[in-house]
Amino acid sequence: MLIPVALGHIVFVNLSQQYGKSGNIKELKELLSGPTILLSYILCVVLVIIYIFLPVVVKVFLPQYIPGINFARMALFGIFFLHLYILSGEFLLVINKQVHYFLFLLLALTMKVIIIYISIVTRMGIYGIVTGAAIVYFLFSNFIIIYSFLHFEKEFSKLIRYLAQIYAPFLYALLIVFAFHYYMQNLISSSLGEVNHLLISVPLLALLLLPLGYVFKILYLKKEIKISGSL
Repeated sequence: MLIPVALGHIVFVNLSQQYGKSGNIKELKELLSGPTILLSYILCVVLVIIYIFLPVVVKVFLPQYIPGINFARMALFGIFFLHLYILSGEFLLVINKQVHYFLFLLLALTMKVIIIYISIVTRMGIYGIVTGAAIVYFLFSNFIIIYSFLHFEKEFSKLIRYLAQIYAPFLYALLIVFAFHYYMQNLISSSLGEVNHLLISVPLLALLLLPLGYVFKILYLKKEIKISGSL
């Protein structure tokens, strides 16, 4: 949670400086889009690492919280969307769209309260609450990102390309999570113990995460992700 907030502070300063100099919103595009894509990659890596190693950490250090592991894992996906929009939100503040931003936040909060209420009334339990919250975060995050991008570009194809760059690492992260959750648990026997489980999982996970770093490097070299002016 600290990573996107810290990056948001940096981006806010750079956006404010550039907007103060030129007053041209379109000149802020690279200062926003690049760090947003970077944030997606960072959050995906963190999400995968936490998802996979959370059970081991809880079993070793906090065994009394073992029943909450699955709920925490579900919440991770909502947390991804909850923080992905932060940079776009900072952009809206810079261009004096505070009122719109507040109304969007209020709408998302209202939706979340309604979903939580429905989950309680229908006895869906915490699964319903966590799932509903993740859906609200997803919708809200996408709305803020799209609304911000439309200040730069009106072409639908460019918007789709931008969203694809943001969510491509997330889809790959889901594949890694799926592989570990449904296949690696069978390959890595629980009888090996937590230490041996870590010794096997760490290098395997590092190997699976390498493509994310490789793709990010390709995009950066092609100047699709321009972050040198923002960080």
